[in-house]
Amino acid sequence: MILGLFTYRRTLWYHNREIDIEFSAWGTDTERLNGQYVVQPHDKAGHLYAFPAAAFAGPSTQQFTWLSDRIEFSSWSGYGEKPPPGDPRLINSWVFSDAKSIPRPSAPIHMNLYLFESPPSDKKEGSLVVILDGFEFAPAKK
Repeated sequence: MILGLFTYRRTLWYHNREIDIEFSAWGTDTERLNGQYVVQPHDKAGHLYAFPAAAFAGPSTQQFTWLSDRIEFSSWSGYGEKPPPGDPRLINSWVFSDAKSIPRPSAPIHMNLYLFESPPSDKKEGSLVVILDGFEFAPAKK
């Protein structure tokens, strides 16, 4: 299963203006949750930042700030304002600063939970629960 939080616009320019925050147990080790921040295309060097996401044992906040010269990604435990660097609540952060690859900010937000390259299971046991208890869009300050 993959949880995707992303922007996407049906246009060929800038790879659909897609920016992703994703979580999954990619591969066969289904016990290890991993996260990744991506500015498409994901297979271009420096466009994907992966990290272990085991620290997400409770509520967490995911954020990216889309600016003309960079995209700032952050993940932290709990709610509220982003903790400062060094704060144990800050799980991960990354700044993508390849200005030539950053699309103009203009794309709808999408969220999905899906199986990757697998048909749905007919098993009844086990479940996956994702609770999204808030979403906020804040235009960048000029």
